[in-house]
Amino acid sequence: MCTPIGHSLAACSVVYATRPTWIRQYGSLFLMAIVVGNLPDIDLIFGYFVGNPNLYHHLWTHSLTFCIFGGVLGGFGYRLLTGRNGFGMGWIISLVLLSHLILDFFAMDTNIVKGIQLFWPFSENHYIAPVSLFWEVHKSSANSTFVQSLVCWHNMYAILIEIAILSPILIFLWLKNRLQRNQMVIGL
Repeated sequence: MCTPIGHSLAACSVVYATRPTWIRQYGSLFLMAIVVGNLPDIDLIFGYFVGNPNLYHHLWTHSLTFCIFGGVLGGFGYRLLTGRNGFGMGWIISLVLLSHLILDFFAMDTNIVKGIQLFWPFSENHYIAPVSLFWEVHKSSANSTFVQSLVCWHNMYAILIEIAILSPILIFLWLKNRLQRNQMVIGL
């Protein structure tokens, strides 16, 4: 599992990589990407209600089905709210959700059952990359200590690793977009 910082950086990178012109048109696109990029971890809240925040983590909200369903639902919602074609927005939402799965797939996992249910509901198998790029987030399984357990040096290092890996990607995409805009303005 990566931290919300890593998921937010990845989500913003997806937006820059897929629809850089939309960033100027829709100022709230980054905010939407950050919220959607962290949405699969809503399963922690489900577990919180039954006394173990980790109980449902990495299950159906960490599947390709969730990414597709989220994109379709988001696209329809966008169409209802704006009257515009929602296909592009649905596509971005699906890709942002997918970025969450990719990061968690490449994150260290020391749980008994490792990985994410990538192909739920067709398979309940868990999948994880053979090589970890990101550290696991230390978190308690008890409601009473869950929030406090997140604030530790190990998790701070995990955030630094995510920033070190994902920030250069976001900066590269931002610079590339900026250079392309400047070339269009100059007429090159």
